[in-house]
Amino acid sequence: KAYPNPFYQSFSMVVYANAQKLASITLTDAMGRKVMERTVTLNKGSNDIQFKLGDQYPAGIYIINLTTNNFQKHLRMVKK
Repeated sequence: KAYPNPFYQSFSMVVYANAQKLASITLTDAMGRKVMERTVTLNKGSNDIQFKLGDQYPAGIYIINLTTNNFQKHLRMVKK
């Protein structure tokens, strides 16, 4: 889950993990261009990951791709 959607300069993503693991998070724009990539450690339970995009990214549609060794999730976000 990611919120708020739409967002202005920042948003949060809540990820639940059943064990500690590494996750790759990629943010792409509507044209499929990678604009951000992060590797985070997910702890067992609920994880709140913050994204601060600021004004350097234009308004539009962005796709968040979260990948672990056995899981993949795609979320659509709108930046105003």
